[in-house]
Amino acid sequence: MENDSVSKVKRWKAKLSRVDAREKFIEDGTLPDTELNKEELLELRVYLGNPMLLKKFGQYVLLATKCMGTLMCWTDVLEFKSIDMRASDARRAKLSQVFEKYISDGASVELAHVALPANFVSSLKSIVEKISRTEMLASTPTNVESNFDCDDEMASGLLDPLMDRCLISLYEHAFREYKYTNIFRMST
Repeated sequence: MENDSVSKVKRWKAKLSRVDAREKFIEDGTLPDTELNKEELLELRVYLGNPMLLKKFGQYVLLATKCMGTLMCWTDVLEFKSIDMRASDARRAKLSQVFEKYISDGASVELAHVALPANFVSSLKSIVEKISRTEMLASTPTNVESNFDCDDEMASGLLDPLMDRCLISLYEHAFREYKYTNIFRMST
């Protein structure tokens, strides 16, 4: 009887210490390992990890800054990173979507205050083009097998430079000011 009641109780997770949180986020690639205001970047990253606080921050970003596209990109990259490596079709689709939506020439969403290195953009473009060619070959009536396996190129750290720059931009152009709002004070 006691085991039944224990199994029905939701298990709670202990809050990570700042050191443990920093190590976890650096290891999973969602926190840049940079000298730039490490404590405040960590505070933002922890904040973005809470769905309710993310929603409040998103409302502020939408109304008070020009960084909504940057926040959307950060969450899309986080979603890409969460897709299991074995789900290569889903990873390919998400990678292509991120590239087309935020990075490609004529991207539909602007990344405010995010400068990406040209070599990162060209490398990502090359991978997305290979994905596109592979999908075209796979859909031909002859079912020609492609010799391109982009799974190695789609490693979990592939979009880390983009994620890092988005987080830094969000910190510099939104979170600094947000911390002085009543919304932030009431949420912490």
